[in-house]
Amino acid sequence: CRVSLAGTEVPQIYPNPAVHTLYLQPGTQSGSGSFEVWNAAGKQVLRTPVWGSYPVQVNIEGWQPGIYFYRINGYSGKF
Repeated sequence: CRVSLAGTEVPQIYPNPAVHTLYLQPGTQSGSGSFEVWNAAGKQVLRTPVWGSYPVQVNIEGWQPGIYFYRINGYSGKF
């Protein structure tokens, strides 16, 4: 299911909760940017490039269970 806001698809991160792999579908953004993730203590645990609407796959097997916060080209949220 794609989510749109004012005609623009917004980024999706799935599955939630994730165990081995996390997927990011950036939406309909153009250009390049980055996908950044921080743990609940505020430590950045990931920074990877995002190119337009191309999906990103992240191996999270070594991450501790918990709440993580993310930012993508001005979008922000938590998972």
